[in-house]
Amino acid sequence: MFDWTLVRSFLAAAEAGSSAAAARNLGTSQPTVSRHVAELERQLGVTLFDRRRDGLVPTEKGLDLLEQARAMREAADGISRRAEGMHDDLAGTVRVTASEIIAVEYMPRALACIRAEHPQLTVELVASNAAVDVTRREADIAVRMFEPRQPDLVARRVMEFEIVPCASRAYLERAGRPMHPRDLLDHPLVGQDLDLDLATPRSMGFPLQRDHFVFRSDSLLAGIAAVRAGIGVGFVQRRIVERDPELELLDLKLGLPSLPLYVVTHGEMRTSRRLRTVFDGLVAWFEELAAT
Repeated sequence: MFDWTLVRSFLAAAEAGSSAAAARNLGTSQPTVSRHVAELERQLGVTLFDRRRDGLVPTEKGLDLLEQARAMREAADGISRRAEGMHDDLAGTVRVTASEIIAVEYMPRALACIRAEHPQLTVELVASNAAVDVTRREADIAVRMFEPRQPDLVARRVMEFEIVPCASRAYLERAGRPMHPRDLLDHPLVGQDLDLDLATPRSMGFPLQRDHFVFRSDSLLAGIAAVRAGIGVGFVQRRIVERDPELELLDLKLGLPSLPLYVVTHGEMRTSRRLRTVFDGLVAWFEELAAT
């Protein structure tokens, strides 16, 4: 019987495409991943990867083992979740993930309120725009701006964020204030790089092109900083604009779609007192925020 850690390294290498990327994902070293894969190959008597200059490519035998390896991972994760549920101790660590903007603008205040009532809790906050996988124990709880689809997850929709056009007061004093929606075409815009949504403004009759956005970033925090620096007009959560003295909301009645917010955890996690406390605390905090 071979060690699960060997299979874990094989699976990570197959999914990441290289031992170096697999090591980063596993939080270990590249030599360790390479050693695990080589040992698994030795024990099985097969070659699992073609080792190429640009990375690792699973062989036919390696591909045959992938599904079984994924099933082993699901079983191992299930055991871990059930073991977590056997502990009724409120003290300990809860790992929470949230998008960069939520992690910076809201989570510290939310978690401070929870820890004020339960100081024995320790929280690890993963600020990532990537969809960290709760089902694989990459995090215990996720605060997401999209609805999860996995049937074994528990999700509560807690609030919505209104998105509004805004600019720095210094920029508006220099460039003038757009008074009508179509005036936006005369201003440099700040937007997202990878997920720039042009369908919504076009459906509203604004022929926006990608080139209208003179500053684009995959970081919403960088985008807000660019608006604050006076680069141009951006689209930011109303709550953030209203509490930032450097920003001015532009009341152009654009009717932009709001963004939902969900607090998500694994169904089996709800049997853990510690995780249930943080989950319920986050739900209550965001629902109270939505009411203000």
